[in-house]
Amino acid sequence: MRVAAFAAPLAASTAQARLLGDASRQGRIVSFLRDQSSLRFRPVRAFTLLIGLPLAACVSWDTPANAAHKRLKRYKAEHYEAIPQQPSGVAGAAELSRRLGSTRVLVFGDVHTDRRLHRRLHNWLQRLAHGNAHVTLLAEFLGSDDRPTISDYMEGRIDLVELRRRVRARWPASWMELQHFDGGFYRGLLALARTSRCAVVPLEPVPRLSLKARDAAMAHSIQQAAERRPSSLVIVVVGHAHLLGQGHLLDRLQQRGIDALAVLPRAPEAMRGLATLDPAAPFLVLGPRLWAFRPNDVAAAGSD
Repeated sequence: MRVAAFAAPLAASTAQARLLGDASRQGRIVSFLRDQSSLRFRPVRAFTLLIGLPLAACVSWDTPANAAHKRLKRYKAEHYEAIPQQPSGVAGAAELSRRLGSTRVLVFGDVHTDRRLHRRLHNWLQRLAHGNAHVTLLAEFLGSDDRPTISDYMEGRIDLVELRRRVRARWPASWMELQHFDGGFYRGLLALARTSRCAVVPLEPVPRLSLKARDAAMAHSIQQAAERRPSSLVIVVVGHAHLLGQGHLLDRLQQRGIDALAVLPRAPEAMRGLATLDPAAPFLVLGPRLWAFRPNDVAAAGSD
């Protein structure tokens, strides 16, 4: 009993000493941390922050979405860099008809949101559809899975409302429906094709491939359409950035021996030599197989 009575006060004293020791250590730690937050340490913290932010930015920037954005930006740059900076002449409807006598593939570069351009395109497509006995239209806004739907529409088994519903079920972001796209133009193309008895062919497979692989697939579709319909004028409507550049659509067509004539949506307004050319001509000639619409409506007499 005496041992127990002696041991209890001793244990209490030991625990109290430990508490006092812990408090003392905690006080020193608090004091040290307070010193760390003093002004003389702030430059070090700022330097650490400046190093950390760029590293964090590098990590967050390297995402699949941003990598895809970089590839698209580089792909478009290849197209723009390949556009000639000075025209070699002008052309009108008569020259276009003459060229189509030897060129069976006509490719119109599209800007999906440009209603002014779409009025021009629709007028020219209407003229070409009525002036040629056989026309095949290949459209980027339709995919290979839409073939049965297109057939039903062209044969009159369904109307445009049902066609839109079916395409939308496959592709909710259909260009015929997107508010920031000119959906009326794409719907109008199908209506024009049906009334003019044109053949309509999807331009690429579903799902979509990478950009360069898409160009190869498009070139294959165009070649197939030309071979299956040897007496038909093949008209292609495709985003203009697909046209120029190594490995892009025109390059792929040339590799396949297809002598296509391409028309860019507009020539650069700063292009040299415009003042000396006939202002009434709707097209500028940029190369043997490359034309462009004039960069203003006044110059596009007869096409708007």
